Amino acid sequence: MSSAGGKAITICLVAGLSWYTGVKFWQPLIIERLQQDGNLRDDVYIRDTSDQPKSWSDLKEKVKTTLHPNNPSIGKEELIKEFNKEKQETIDSSK
Repeated sequence: MSSAGGKAITICLVAGLSWYTGVKFWQPLIIERLQQDGNLRDDVYIRDTSDQPKSWSDLKEKVKTTLHPNNPSIGKEELIKEFNKEKQETIDSSK
């Protein structure tokens, strides 16, 4: 690859990556501000981002449950404790 061709490809890749990450960063901030001002149009669909993780621990839990959906011991400790408690209460009430 020629030096000029390599530079052109590099510039295109950097420009594309910069544009994409800029849109991903600024879009939620702009949408929030438009909602606050009452200027957000109703006829345009805007992707809901409420299911996005709010912290690193939320992200880790989401990844664990995505990678291991059939393994209840990974990422669902509280649900298991609650289930075992209800199971024990059911057994005790049937006696």
